[in-house]
Amino acid sequence: MQRRYLPLSTIPEKIKYCLVLGAVVRNGIISPILVSRLNMALKIYNTRQRSILILSGDIDDTNAMFKFLKDNNCQDESRIIIDCMGKNTFMSLKNMRDLIGKDEFMVLTSTFHMSRTMFIAKALNLNAYPVDVTEFESKVNRRYVIRENLAKIKACFLIVSDWCERNIKK
Repeated sequence: MQRRYLPLSTIPEKIKYCLVLGAVVRNGIISPILVSRLNMALKIYNTRQRSILILSGDIDDTNAMFKFLKDNNCQDESRIIIDCMGKNTFMSLKNMRDLIGKDEFMVLTSTFHMSRTMFIAKALNLNAYPVDVTEFESKVNRRYVIRENLAKIKACFLIVSDWCERNIKK
């Protein structure tokens, strides 16, 4: 069985793209969940000189994410791409497919969210490497786990809908 996430050290250096999935931002304040993802993004940015971070979420998410990275010395803007149309995990991954095609990429999200993320990535035929962010995570709130289970059902509907759009002639 495939692991839900992989240590960064086991992911090939040749993989340059890193999708950072957004999370709750309220009044410009980044949630602890998003901070853990961004801390791993900083680690990748600083240790893998070829890496390109793709920040995906809504406009508030991506603006806050970009500001966080800039405030933490990510000065080379050519290594940061913003996808403010990633309203949910499915759209973020679909946009990733449109952006990089079949290229391999790393994906950063919370451990409780990774199984759904990888399920969607596989359904979209994406070559995603799930990066372990546990070194930056704090205890997960039970509310997130319940929400995640409901979101898995929604993901199934989105995948079927996308397949129908691409495969059924009108």
